[in-house]
Amino acid sequence: MVARTHVAGALFDMGNYPGFRREFSGTVFGELYELRDPVSLFALLDAYEGEEYRRIAVETAGHGLAWIYELADLPVTPRIQSGDYSA
Repeated sequence: MVARTHVAGALFDMGNYPGFRREFSGTVFGELYELRDPVSLFALLDAYEGEEYRRIAVETAGHGLAWIYELADLPVTPRIQSGDYSA
């Protein structure tokens, strides 16, 4: 892990995992990682996430742009008000 950081947006409770959407107001907290081989890893992650998520670039607090997976469709599940899935 490079750092803990946050981005603008909202988290939603998808059951066993969270779902992110950037157009909602709020703050989402998470961990930032540097990838040794991003091309190969993103090919695997994109396939794993499938059509339910799309990879987008977002501005992080103090660490520039980073990739995050965003829900492709608007969620109908409860919002995680804290913005922190690990809390």
